[in-house]
Amino acid sequence: MMKKGRPEIEFDLKEVERHGRVGSTYQEMADDFNCTTRTIDRRMAEDPRDEVAGLFCRAFKKGQAVLKRSLRAKQVEAALGGNTTMQIWLGKNMLGQSDKVETINESTMHGLENLNLGVSKEMEAEIKKIAELTKGLEPPEASAK
Repeated sequence: MMKKGRPEIEFDLKEVERHGRVGSTYQEMADDFNCTTRTIDRRMAEDPRDEVAGLFCRAFKKGQAVLKRSLRAKQVEAALGGNTTMQIWLGKNMLGQSDKVETINESTMHGLENLNLGVSKEMEAEIKKIAELTKGLEPPEASAK
């Protein structure tokens, strides 16, 4: 029995790999191969472990791997050449580094006269005395640096 539908497109696997090397979209590939993006999508979905059916997908992925290696090499080259932005980006993405955000919490003791703490007058006087004595001192963690 004869197969119905359009004849299967034969793809030049070297061209498929080239598309992977330059990062082509499915639409760009479809335009170049004179087919639909659905055809490209079906070919990409084929099991890459399949000896015959997987050739298309493997060729494209091989090209993508070349592209990724080339880009990574250029990024490292730029960083080693002194590009500070690239050094920071690679540090964060390849070395797991991150920006350290330090938060300093400063609180003041103004307005205690209007604050009702629910403590005795004697205790309130002690708190005010301590606040006066410690005014202008650094917190312990800051003075340890």
